[in-house]
Amino acid sequence: MTPDAVFTFANMDVFWLLLAFAGGAFAAMIGPNFAFAFTGVSILVGFSVTAATGNTMFLDYISFGPVFGPHIAFAGGVGASTYAAKKGLLPDGARDINSPLAGLNRPDVLLVGALYGAGGYVLHKLIVMIPWFGTHTDSVALTVVTSGIVARLMFGKTPVFHLPTRPEGSTRWLDWQEKPLQLLTISGFASLMAAGIATIIVGHIAPVSTDPQ
Repeated sequence: MTPDAVFTFANMDVFWLLLAFAGGAFAAMIGPNFAFAFTGVSILVGFSVTAATGNTMFLDYISFGPVFGPHIAFAGGVGASTYAAKKGLLPDGARDINSPLAGLNRPDVLLVGALYGAGGYVLHKLIVMIPWFGTHTDSVALTVVTSGIVARLMFGKTPVFHLPTRPEGSTRWLDWQEKPLQLLTISGFASLMAAGIATIIVGHIAPVSTDPQ
């Protein structure tokens, strides 16, 4: 058993909040991109566990919990990377989301990751509490986006919307993926694949996993 609901306030749990601090710091240690990769792998494992047992514990506590939940781990890693870039610790700037930040030998960077991880947990819970909206939106994804915007405003050198100073050349994020037709093609086929897999899981695997026979 885990000490959930031992100390609670509003719809939050102190135990999970403490783990969110650790989750954000851990993501900063290994780098936000690797933390997000762990999220994807853990979700695949979680789907397998759920399909086999009908139990969502792995998804709830690991994939979307304080360990690899993107609203905690990825948000913490991004916040730490943006802070490190502002301090001049990342040669490639805040676009470098691959470097493990533990190698910087800067505890303050890891602390920022911890704070963003905890902030992601709190923000997610607050979004869920919003009447109607909280149950009709992807609260995890919205938390990730909001956390990234906050990091940009706090540590970035340009505003969120900066058309006059838009990056060019090697400073652009993915220049081969910025044309509308390319975006539509990639997103269309990726969405079709994801929808197909989800349909298979919901229509075939999930009923079998809950069948007592």
